[in-house]
Amino acid sequence: MSTQFTDLWTHAGTFHADEVFATAMLLTLQPNAAVHRVNAVPADIDTAADNGAIVYDIGGGRFDHHQRGGNGARENEVSYASAGLIWQHFGAEIIATAQTSADTDLQRVVDNVDKRLIQGLDLQDTGELQDAGVAMTVGTAIANFNPGWDSNDDANTRFDEAVHVAAMILENTINRALGSLKAEVIVKASLATATDGLLVLNRYLPYQGVLFDLADDTILVVVYPSNRGGYNWKVTNVEPHSFEAKILAPENWRGLKDAELQAVTGVATASFVHTAGFIGGAQTLADTIKMAQLIITQNEKPGLA
Repeated sequence: MSTQFTDLWTHAGTFHADEVFATAMLLTLQPNAAVHRVNAVPADIDTAADNGAIVYDIGGGRFDHHQRGGNGARENEVSYASAGLIWQHFGAEIIATAQTSADTDLQRVVDNVDKRLIQGLDLQDTGELQDAGVAMTVGTAIANFNPGWDSNDDANTRFDEAVHVAAMILENTINRALGSLKAEVIVKASLATATDGLLVLNRYLPYQGVLFDLADDTILVVVYPSNRGGYNWKVTNVEPHSFEAKILAPENWRGLKDAELQAVTGVATASFVHTAGFIGGAQTLADTIKMAQLIITQNEKPGLA
């Protein structure tokens, strides 16, 4: 049974991604709860409660972070804003509303979503993440729902629209995190039959994170079906969030397609190799595996072409 509450209280005026996402989280549990955007919390409302009426991002209670000294930080020293505080408390309950099996490790999913999405929201809200002006963050995209200076839009209507978008982002992130756990089982089973640095998967799935989590440095190339038809091979990277590959396709393969590539590789259905040498493919599984094995055999290291 989910936490019972009927009213949500947060601050009025300009809204930010942290309370917008916090609102989306809470409405996942109680879609009919009334949202009150106010300048001050009514005196009879308990700012420390986690049921009945929930107060967040205002009032200095357990789900606010504006009090002197903030309201705590994670082990990695990322401070909590209201999104993180609400997620920390209600995250497992929110995930349990999704299609999860009895053996789903809810805490791992909570941590995954926190890492992928919530920490970034908190970092931006607390000022620990500075906007470099190069790429728009999720937080900035949500903040842009505020009425412009020259707009007559109703702020509460725009807030509701922002919450709707945040709810979709949250749902997608949760589903991705749940999918990662399912992928982990498949990748682990496939690793049992991997040989000579080559991992073959019978479908594409997020294998990279699993390999890093397992600290597996033996896999050099992964083969999987392409969603464009045929099969792809892709090299593995040295570390997460890095473009540095452990190995690359031979330099004379790079940028070639079809007949030209087939002539150079000797692989009958070879179809392409990216100009950077990190991914390529063929029309058949056997030929894609052959390309991957040739890459491993030639063992061309990045920067040594």
